[in-house]
Amino acid sequence: MTHGSNSGLHLVALTLLFAALAPAGIAAEGPVKDATPVTTGRGPKSLRKDFIESARSYIGTPYVRGGTTAEGMDCSGLVYRAALECTGEAVPRTVSALAARSSRIKDDAREPGDLLFFNTVGRLTHVGIYLGGGTFIHAASEGPHTGVIVSSVTEEYWARTYAFAGRILKQEEIKIPDSPKTTAPAVNPFPFSGNLGFRLNLTGSA
Repeated sequence: MTHGSNSGLHLVALTLLFAALAPAGIAAEGPVKDATPVTTGRGPKSLRKDFIESARSYIGTPYVRGGTTAEGMDCSGLVYRAALECTGEAVPRTVSALAARSSRIKDDAREPGDLLFFNTVGRLTHVGIYLGGGTFIHAASEGPHTGVIVSSVTEEYWARTYAFAGRILKQEEIKIPDSPKTTAPAVNPFPFSGNLGFRLNLTGSA
């Protein structure tokens, strides 16, 4: 047998060896590497959480009709400012226009970050951002507590004037049941924890 023949046999043997190893993934380095997910230590972005956190940052801001800044804001101004900060896009600036822009949803489908609309004087005049756990954040114009506060949807006044819920952000399947009617605040409603406000007797558009 010649030296050339030996080389040919060696080549055939190597070819058969790699063919045998390939199914085990040893020679298929690319697919094995791709099967391992690359993690950054950060979870997926939640626009709803950002929306609520932005609104929360204005708690204590005074009520100013037509306002949209930390100097003062009304109820739709709070929604406008929070949405602008978390999405970079402007939403309508009136309660009725926000209602028209929103997709109406059933109460049992509400998620934190959805909008709650209220009919206080025979028409839609007030809007808040649902936090889950039976609470919502809003800018109130009258009552013992005004400005940006958190209230309970189970209070008699808000339960009586509540109209419907609307959605402007993509659904994220965040479910936090409403707490039973009580004088105490819900326990750590997503992602807010703090004191609740009290019923306000609103008399006009916010």
